[in-house]
This record gives sequence, C-alpha cells and structure tokens, in this order.
Amino acid sequence: CFAASYAVALTLEISRVFFRPLVRRYVSWIFMVLGLFTHTSYLVFRAQEGYSLRGTPLSNWYHWCLVAAWLVATCYLLISFSRPTTTSGVFLLPLVLALIGVACLFPRDQVFPISTGHRVWGSIHGATWTLGTATVTIGFAAGIMYLLQSYRLKRKIPMKTGFRLPNLECL
Repeated sequence: CFAASYAVALTLEISRVFFRPLVRRYVSWIFMVLGLFTHTSYLVFRAQEGYSLRGTPLSNWYHWCLVAAWLVATCYLLISFSRPTTTSGVFLLPLVLALIGVACLFPRDQVFPISTGHRVWGSIHGATWTLGTATVTIGFAAGIMYLLQSYRLKRKIPMKTGFRLPNLECL
C-alpha cells in the first residue's frame, strides 16, 4: 500500500517536467503523507509484534530496508515542503521504491541471532546501520542532483520550466 502511494507520488513528480498545475503538488504531498502514514503504521505493528514474540523489534534485513526507505521518504517529504519548486523526488523516490523492493527479497520472519548480552548493542548497531543506509542513499541522490546542476550551470543551459533542482549551496 505504501509502495503504491510512493509510486503515484513519483509519477506525479515526473509529470512535473511536462506540465505544471499547482494542484499536482498538493496531490503528490497527499500521497506521500498517506504513504508515510501507512508505512509508519506497518513498521509500528511489526515492531510491536517482534517485541512481543521475540523481545527484539525490527530485527532482520527486511525491517532494516523498510526503515531506511521510511527515512528517505521522510527526508524527501521534508525537502519537498521546504523547497516546493525543486524536483528532488525524481531522484529520491526511486531509491525509496528500490529499498522496498530489496526488502521484499529478504524473509520477513528470519531474525538475527542475538544473545541476551548483545541485545542492546545489537539494537544500537542496527539503528545506526539503518540511519547510515538512509544517509548514504540521500547523499547519493544529492550528489547526482549536484552533478546535473553543475553541468547545467557550467554549460549555461537554461532551466526547463518543470524541472528545477536545488541550488549548489543547498546540495
């Protein structure tokens, strides 16, 4: 459900290049908010289920990929709200969908083997690993946008009407 919401938001973001109705931006935000709500609800449900069954919430590769996708989607929504004229979704939303797709390749119920003494450090390690994955993913997208913007500015290519990137300082 949340992947479908993100796919619709990506389609609306790509359509920005071809036409610029103001309503499209708000519809895209609605789909992103709905997607993040369902994504958050799913992660909370899986965390509660994992904690009650095994004592370890979100403790496998499947969950980590979904949490990383949630972090990237949240960053996109924040960027989209703060800089509504840029098209960062063309770069970030495919990465969100890719992380969800990679998550589907892993088994959902196979948890990491964690002993009682390592449970706390395993959780800390898992959280920082997930945060690092999301940060590198966003950095990758920002780097691509930087290279495109830099190329456009060096060659003095005029900006297309529906395809605006953040300025180089922001990237």
